[in-house]
Amino acid sequence: MVATELNVLLVGEKHPAKVATPSIYDADMMPSTPSRADAPDHEEISTWLSKGSNMRLAALSLVALIGALHSYIAWFEIFAWESRGPQVFSSLDAGLFPKTVAMAANQGIYNAFLAAGLFWSLLIKDQRWQIKNATCFLIFVCAAGVFGAATVTMKTLYIQTVPALITLAILHLNRLKSR
Repeated sequence: MVATELNVLLVGEKHPAKVATPSIYDADMMPSTPSRADAPDHEEISTWLSKGSNMRLAALSLVALIGALHSYIAWFEIFAWESRGPQVFSSLDAGLFPKTVAMAANQGIYNAFLAAGLFWSLLIKDQRWQIKNATCFLIFVCAAGVFGAATVTMKTLYIQTVPALITLAILHLNRLKSR
């Protein structure tokens, strides 16, 4: 019954044998390869940025800053844990850092993924999907900040969660304003 109704919707006929199913090899179904002519020009980029004006630019700038912060945290945890760690975390025993290099590097990879997702959202041309992607990664940042505040230090809440929440608020206020 469902297949017959689907055939009527797709083809306008009730006979199931007459429905043509597209193949993945059909030329019409294949996405076209973008050419140099498809690349956005300067006007298009400035129009895209100006959608929502200053608030949009502020929100995207904050997304970039949070991405930069997480890039720095990733660098610190992956590459500078033993050298800079004892200076940054002076309350911890210096002998702890060589023992926890692998653990810190693992945390750094997660921060690198957060940064990559935030930077990726800046490259998305469609404003709706850009906001959705940025929102997703900002929520991840908030969750990491809350967990860090609960398990390590309250400073994590102020360094990660608060800026991400402010950015989320500006991002969504801009979205509501531009409707």
